[in-house]
Amino acid sequence: MSLAGRLAGGLGEVVLGLSPWAPAPRPTRPHQADADWLSRALGSHVPGARVEAVSDLGEDKGTTDRRRIAVQWNVAGKEAELPERLFLK
Repeated sequence: MSLAGRLAGGLGEVVLGLSPWAPAPRPTRPHQADADWLSRALGSHVPGARVEAVSDLGEDKGTTDRRRIAVQWNVAGKEAELPERLFLK
C-alpha cells in the first residue's frame, strides 16, 4: 500500500476513534464484539468456522475498557483450534 493510502487509512481510524457516531467497520468498544463480528474477524480463514456463543468472563474499566471473553466455536472452529479465550481492549 502506498504512503498516501496508509495515511488516509490512519486518518480514518482517528476520525472513527474521535466520533462515536460514525459507523465503524469493527467494534470500538469491547462489548460490541459479538459472535458475528468474531466469526468474521477470527474465523474467516477457516471454511465453515462460526462462533456459536460468547460468554463474558469479566470486565475492567480504567483508561480503556477491557473485557475477557470465552468463545464457543462450532466444529470447524474447534478443529482449527481457533482461540477460545480472548482479551479485548
